[in-house]
This record gives sequence, C-alpha cells and structure tokens, in this order.
Amino acid sequence: MISGIKNDNSKNRIIPIHPNIKDTVIELYNDNHTYLFINDNTGLPMTYDGYRHCFDKVMQELGLNHKCHDTRHNFATKCEELGYSDTEIKALMGHSFNNDVTNSVYIYRSSDRLYNIVKKLHYT
Repeated sequence: MISGIKNDNSKNRIIPIHPNIKDTVIELYNDNHTYLFINDNTGLPMTYDGYRHCFDKVMQELGLNHKCHDTRHNFATKCEELGYSDTEIKALMGHSFNNDVTNSVYIYRSSDRLYNIVKKLHYT
C-alpha cells in the first residue's frame, strides 16, 4: 500500500501489509480503492482527527484505554524485540533519517524487503 500525507518523509511511503490483516485492509478500501478510511458523510479521506475520534469511540465501547498512537509504540517495540535495526524500524514507520545521507540516499529498501520484515511479526 502507498500512503502518507503528514510530511515529506511519509508522503507516498510504501506500507507493507501483514498477511493476517490483508483481507481486512482490502475490505476497508472505498469503491475506488483510493483511501483506506473515508468520512462516511463526505466521501472524502478521513482526517487524522476524524480517525482519532472513531478510534476513541471504539475504545470507549470496548471499555479499553488506548490511544491510536499506542499502535505505533506497539509496532516499534515488536520490531525491536525481533531484532530489526533502527533503520529498518524507521523506514517502516516513515521516520526521517535527518542528516543520515547513507540511509536517506544510498540504501534502497524495496517493497519486498519491507514486506518480508513485516510478515515476521506474529499477531493473533
């Protein structure tokens, strides 16, 4: 999947989808397969605030106390536990390499390579 609107590091970023959730992700796409989350009232892409509102509502209904950003913490922790390098984790999360020319310019990370990293994660 290609996504990202937050900043230059995340724009048009390759996001590998774990095989266990691939069918769910495909199901969530709108009819044009352009956006993963859309605003049901407008048909436009859901904003981060709109997504956060929906996430908070689901957490309240489930009686859980998580924020949507907790998923990123969990993902990074799981990757670190599996021994992925900091640069692999940064690439998967869309973080910048700032002044690290080697990582930002010279190291190519193919979608296959990123997918192979993600599919090693085990979720139930």
